[in-house]
Amino acid sequence: MSVRRAAAHRPDTPPQVLLRLLRAHGDISHIRPRLVDHPSFPRHALRGFVEEQDPRVRVLALKDPGLPPAELRRLAASAESFLRAGTARHPNIPTDLLELLLTDPEPRVADDAAANPLLPRAQMDRILAKAGL
Repeated sequence: MSVRRAAAHRPDTPPQVLLRLLRAHGDISHIRPRLVDHPSFPRHALRGFVEEQDPRVRVLALKDPGLPPAELRRLAASAESFLRAGTARHPNIPTDLLELLLTDPEPRVADDAAANPLLPRAQMDRILAKAGL
């Protein structure tokens, strides 16, 4: 962890080192700045993380605000609820996928889907009416 922390704070850390560290270990949310926020981090590489086996690394793909719907669908089908919740919060999520995640058995995923501003107003009104609000 100390190597990753040092790399995150060095302004001259090469992009390939950042990618290697992330693929090997993921990012650590409580250490700031995060490796994906490093000025040298190649943002275009985020989409490639969808292919990673380790879900702690795969979640980094969600940092790409333009992640294509096909990739979001793959992440929404993950066994890990944190990947589904991250997908539910994504700014590029298609409405039909967002509505599907509203029915996720994990409450956090459904809550994140309901809170996404892309959820159509009519759907939100139905959720509120069903809750008696």
